[in-house]
Amino acid sequence: MVDEVPGTRNTIRTVIAATSLVSALIVIVIGFALLVSTIQRGTPTPDGMRLSLGVLGLGGGLLAAGIALMIWETAERYNLPK
Repeated sequence: MVDEVPGTRNTIRTVIAATSLVSALIVIVIGFALLVSTIQRGTPTPDGMRLSLGVLGLGGGLLAAGIALMIWETAERYNLPK
């Protein structure tokens, strides 16, 4: 017998969430590398810090979006209360 999962599944939402989570991890690593290289230069310039912190913020935004989409997909799939 096939176990039927109640609720609807949205494959597009799941793929976007997984892509967002994976890309967030990559962007966060790049942001930390930029931050470390900016600090190691001696005197961190505002432009270098702004760029590295902006990249880290982008990674955090992607991470938040991916987690929110995964929670939304799980709630829809298992008919959890909203």
